[in-house]
Amino acid sequence: MKQPVNIPFECQLQWPESGEQESWNGTIDQIINRGSHIEFHIKSRSGFWCVAAPYQAGNLLVIEADQASLGLAHPNDLFYNKEKVLQCEHLNTVDGITAVYALKALADAGHYEGR
Repeated sequence: MKQPVNIPFECQLQWPESGEQESWNGTIDQIINRGSHIEFHIKSRSGFWCVAAPYQAGNLLVIEADQASLGLAHPNDLFYNKEKVLQCEHLNTVDGITAVYALKALADAGHYEGR
């Protein structure tokens, strides 16, 4: 069942090529807890759905808009998780970074435990 929520978060990224620092805000406005995984909708520079699920090696994050999936560490490990986004060539960097920060916000709000 869709649950409306209002979970704000801030994203930060230092672009590897230029070293320029950028930040932007986002909000998780809907979640669907399926038991084994959670679906959540992000509103930021654009709007898109993600799916997150724990698995043996950590956490799987699927970004529907970019048709991408990432194997991530615990949601609090922003350094590692942001590096995984930057290594994914076919993923929109801003969408990926936004999804990583959204996953952390979801965990901080008690909606996702992660591994």
